[in-house]
Amino acid sequence: MNVKEFEKNMLLGKLAEICSQQDKVEQGFSILAKGGIGYDYFIAKVKGSEILAYWVECKYNSSPLTKSQREFKTWCKKMNLNFLVDRISPQRLQYWLDERGTI
Repeated sequence: MNVKEFEKNMLLGKLAEICSQQDKVEQGFSILAKGGIGYDYFIAKVKGSEILAYWVECKYNSSPLTKSQREFKTWCKKMNLNFLVDRISPQRLQYWLDERGTI
């Protein structure tokens, strides 16, 4: 992979993460933490008498989870915590950008 491809992938990944976060906020979640080892952000919302909470890892297109992300996902499962891999397709990202106006 050359430098331009790497920079493009980094940009698309960051845009996908912003898209994912915005979608979750629009669904009524609050972002409580950002950027940890194995996850991108932590969200929660109160629904009736329960609290819905998720550790979220955002991935653009078909990007695989890294080793630390897989380990964190396994840890969440063992601890009975919710871990969500939010996959953002190129079409979803383009629709999101079109709705908000491209940069």
